Amino acid sequence: MISLEKNLLNETLYIFKSEKLYGKIENKRLFKLDQDNLFIENENNWDELLDILPQGKDLNIMKNSFNLKDDKEIFYFLKNPIGDFYFSTSQEFKPDDLKLSTIKDEKIYFPNELMLSINIDYSQMYPSSHHSSQNQKLSISGYQHKLQILIDQKEIKEYYSNFILKPASRELSKVAINEHLNTTFLKEFDFEIPFNAIIFDERFGEYSYIIKRFDIDKNSKKIPQISLNALMKSNDQYEGNIEEISNFLSNKLNQIEKIKFIKFIYANTLLFNSDLHKKNISFVFKNNELKLSPAYDILNVSAIKGRDKYQATLSINNKVNNIKINDFAKSIKILKLDEKEVNKELKKILDIYIKKYPIYIKNISKLKHLSNALWVQRLYEKSYKKILSQNKEINL
Repeated sequence: MISLEKNLLNETLYIFKSEKLYGKIENKRLFKLDQDNLFIENENNWDELLDILPQGKDLNIMKNSFNLKDDKEIFYFLKNPIGDFYFSTSQEFKPDDLKLSTIKDEKIYFPNELMLSINIDYSQMYPSSHHSSQNQKLSISGYQHKLQILIDQKEIKEYYSNFILKPASRELSKVAINEHLNTTFLKEFDFEIPFNAIIFDERFGEYSYIIKRFDIDKNSKKIPQISLNALMKSNDQYEGNIEEISNFLSNKLNQIEKIKFIKFIYANTLLFNSDLHKKNISFVFKNNELKLSPAYDILNVSAIKGRDKYQATLSINNKVNNIKINDFAKSIKILKLDEKEVNKELKKILDIYIKKYPIYIKNISKLKHLSNALWVQRLYEKSYKKILSQNKEINL
């Protein structure tokens, strides 16, 4: 007997974008709808689609759950992915059944420890790589295991909604605290960030992390979003450098967004976010313009025991460490910006970091369920002292 999954894979899968028919998948071949409403084969658009698939453990779970052999088959089971794509075997658009989470206070600060109960089966929260469950609400891009969740009153349930939960990890110690601290800190530089917080999971004895999706508005409408990796049609999210990326963006961003981009990259080097690859830099479309999206996946990787101590993964002036303001001179020139003006903005960011990051480090001790706060604080203090040392010639 042919399984339901195999029968489904024989059907045409229609692709919608911004609720309009965009293309279709047939026999793993991609067709895009042209201006004359004809489906024309277009393999070049696979990059943007493949970019929204889960990676790592979640990719394996989905493939094992539905007995899939090829990544392209996952689109038949992809629900509520990041961005405004929608997939259906029907040519009629029917929006996903989304319920928006209810949180009374979405003020952004660190630490924000929510007193919520997690009503999700332990095996769903902490599955093995070969775990198979067709009930898992996955479909979110990235390597780290994450679930789509609904926050209803004081309870967290697995559901297609506007929040993401990243369960605690044995491989990445205190990663929820790390992401909550550093994502929230970007607010100090006036970058837009989504509401995020942490919840202590009694069963695991660790904190889990939640973040609100910026690609779903208050009316459950999906907002067009694209990662830098997809925008560049790249097969490798770690390939390239900031100068090459600046050249690519030079005719795609307005002057304000160009400066914002340089400031964003510099801010992440101060935070030792060497996980800032091209999938972790995204853009949204507003008023027919490309704008940097709210920030996400911000980690101080040097504060994760046993991980690398680099400041960047995409090199800046041929460097991934000891990054200074003058290392952005080439990118500033490529983007046709005023170097003096941009350097002044970068200096402001450095000043804010020097003055305020120690406050965030100190506030780690406010966490109610963290017994080794002093040890965790020292991890962040090491990266902070490195920034002080490499900028000692600047009048702070």
